[in-house]
Amino acid sequence: MRSRLTAVLVAVTTTAALAVGLVASSSAAPPTNQCKKIRGCVTVTGPWVAVPPEGEATFLLECPKRQGVIAGVDALSSSKQLSVTWDAKPGTPIRAGTTTGPWLLFRALSTDNSRQVFQPFLGCIPPPKVGARSTLSARAVVKPNNKIDLWKSFVKLQAGKTVTGSRTCGKKGEHLVGGWQAIAFDTLNQPPNPELAAKVHVELTVGDARVVASVKTDKGMPQSAFPEVQVGAVCAT
Repeated sequence: MRSRLTAVLVAVTTTAALAVGLVASSSAAPPTNQCKKIRGCVTVTGPWVAVPPEGEATFLLECPKRQGVIAGVDALSSSKQLSVTWDAKPGTPIRAGTTTGPWLLFRALSTDNSRQVFQPFLGCIPPPKVGARSTLSARAVVKPNNKIDLWKSFVKLQAGKTVTGSRTCGKKGEHLVGGWQAIAFDTLNQPPNPELAAKVHVELTVGDARVVASVKTDKGMPQSAFPEVQVGAVCAT
């Protein structure tokens, strides 16, 4: 069974500004806390990820060079009508290096059937020293396979054009078991208008060894929104 920890959501007050592709904030964005009181913590800031009115958005964020472990997580959203969670590995105690590793998969759902966006943050630290192992007693027929790895690539988009991107597993001995795609806008501190995601149309195909995304972007997409699509591969050993 997948372990899921609930993220801290921080709402951003917004007004529509579709003409320029960005949402103007009526006040400064609240601070994020992914590295609060964590020594040696480095912040990783993700792009603004589009969340559809129905269904789930998923997005993979990694520590620099896919090294270290995640010790803090936070997110900003375009509205309070958005739920953001993330996947964690089962383990005891629940801590960086046991529950989390160098990457994390975010999941988001709109709670009012409207388009939304969110921006994920990670707080990454060097791998912790190996200490005493803690265990819990449980009766089970067999332990689940936790050897799942996630890999991503990005496809840059241009208005009025169709582009293709793909992703394979990143290690020898892994095989593909699934895939995902996520529409994102790399505008950093300026959240885009959520309705821009309606201009992006993705067809995702999961083959035997490769995940392929064919992406069509409508005319009128402002390049100032820096649109892109994350293509992800779910791999197992």
